[in-house]
Amino acid sequence: MEVDFEKIRELRKNCQNTVEISQNNLVNPEVNELSAEIKKDNIELLKERYKQETGGRALYAGKETKGFKIWKESLSQTQADINEELSEVSHTIKDERVDAQKSTDDFIKLYDYNKRVKIEPLVLRKFLEQLKNKEIGLITRLSKHIGSDIYQHINQEHTFSIIAYTKLKEFIRDHLGKQILSKFPQDEIPHEIFIGSEKEINLEDSKKVSELLSIYEGDGYINEKTYENYITLNNIDEPAYVNYVQKLLDDLFPGIFQLYDLKGTKAIRLRSGSKSVHHYLNSKGLVPGNKVKHQIGVHPLAFRNKEFAVGALKGLFDTDGSISLERNFNKISLSYVSSSKPLVEDFKKLSEFIGVKTGNVNGPYIAKKGEPYYTIRIAGKSEMDKFIKIVGPEKFKEPLRRVYYGTSLIIANFDHNDIIIKDIEDQILKDYPKKWDRRYSNEFSLYLKDLTERMLIKHGCLNIYGIPFDGKISDDMIKVALERAISKTHVAFTKDNTKVQFINKKLKLEICELIIEFLKENKHDLSNDAIYTLLKEHFYKKKNFELMGIFSNNFKDKQLSDYLDKYLTFISAFFKATQDKKNITYRQAKKQYKIYDQEHASIRRFLKGKFPKEFDF
Repeated sequence: MEVDFEKIRELRKNCQNTVEISQNNLVNPEVNELSAEIKKDNIELLKERYKQETGGRALYAGKETKGFKIWKESLSQTQADINEELSEVSHTIKDERVDAQKSTDDFIKLYDYNKRVKIEPLVLRKFLEQLKNKEIGLITRLSKHIGSDIYQHINQEHTFSIIAYTKLKEFIRDHLGKQILSKFPQDEIPHEIFIGSEKEINLEDSKKVSELLSIYEGDGYINEKTYENYITLNNIDEPAYVNYVQKLLDDLFPGIFQLYDLKGTKAIRLRSGSKSVHHYLNSKGLVPGNKVKHQIGVHPLAFRNKEFAVGALKGLFDTDGSISLERNFNKISLSYVSSSKPLVEDFKKLSEFIGVKTGNVNGPYIAKKGEPYYTIRIAGKSEMDKFIKIVGPEKFKEPLRRVYYGTSLIIANFDHNDIIIKDIEDQILKDYPKKWDRRYSNEFSLYLKDLTERMLIKHGCLNIYGIPFDGKISDDMIKVALERAISKTHVAFTKDNTKVQFINKKLKLEICELIIEFLKENKHDLSNDAIYTLLKEHFYKKKNFELMGIFSNNFKDKQLSDYLDKYLTFISAFFKATQDKKNITYRQAKKQYKIYDQEHASIRRFLKGKFPKEFDF
């Protein structure tokens, strides 16, 4: 990524040369104006700065106050400290290929001038009493050392700059002994950090924090020049997600973010101008400015453990993830898209970190408008199912989005009935001729559902996935459609859909087990059609979404029935022979009923365990 070296060079220059104080400059008592004020000896500026920093008066009765004199004397030493700090920063920046986190660290280090330290007056008084008892004149030397009248920090509760606080701590340790601070946590004087007038935000690292940081990396923006930061979302098509993010922000930053409508668009902004929020986001690794220009990666917190990785993946997918219908509309696919290549690469790393396999990072692809982009897909139904169950993206929970994809999948399930599909597609093309308008939206989702319901009524549809159709597509139907789309396929059809290609071994053995149970219960007096009907009833009760979809599709139902027919006949005949104690071998039966497939060895072992051992297998 690129580091804003111009900002760094300008900052260094401001410490060495004259600067103009303007409304657009960030007030920095140790960096931006200090050198200029000393060189110009501009008393008016110094008086203003002294008042702003300490709250005290520079002049009284036409004469400089004691505190003002001490403060001026400390400026030269403070400048030397700043120059030394900047020198250290410059040595750490070796070239423009520094990564995003390093850039953020430098940004925070250079711009920590907003931090102020507040110490309770009672704590300060106790230290001053000990200094008084230690040696005469130590209080005056302390004020001179820190650059301000120490009594103003007690009486008027003025805050300290970071440098002044460090000097205060060193002075106390040097004159009262190192052990004086050992009774406090981390050997620090009890204090609070303020960013300007706001208390510094220190949230405990969590899954929610990781998710929010990734939401910023997707749909957020952090201003480089001001304290503004915001998240832009679609309030028309994704209202549930807007509410979700708003609650997340309120939980982490109570009462800080405000919602603003962007007139003439579907978008809203959840915005903050808080210095402390701005500083916190920077401190967690988010890079201010243009995310694409800087080619940002995922924040470091995401890689600490799997819980934080899950939070980060959720934020990334909910903002820049995509749910797509495959060309034949019989299934969906999940992908992640971004114009920042490191984000896509990190999405892959995090997915694999939690045990979800993905494809390769592809791109760049050139968009007609906007920046080139990169994509990555989550490979296979089982991996999609795993990703959705582990990560739980809100995008997959959005009610109208579920209606859109679920209804499209229901339409695809009628692939045996070209008339229904053609009627629906023709009407859609008439009402929404532009392809872009047929993408997911609130409006189109409701239209698609209403149209499909009217067409299914027209064509006399009685059930969907075995669920009675009363003229309305129910939530259960949507749920079954989506479950089938991401569940592992156990029954595969040939590409031309003319016959069943194979059935998963585990499912086939389960079917064999059921056939034997049905035969035992009914004393083997069952036709193949009756057994198949019992199988369907069993899988409906079990809510096997894949088989329910096949059973409700007349064409595929017939194919599956034909495929299983030889197994029904074979097991029925073999079962009857064993009951009548007729000698029949497995090999003879297999040849007679033409049972030849890759699972026959498993079926043989299964049957051998079910039937008397004296029969020849």
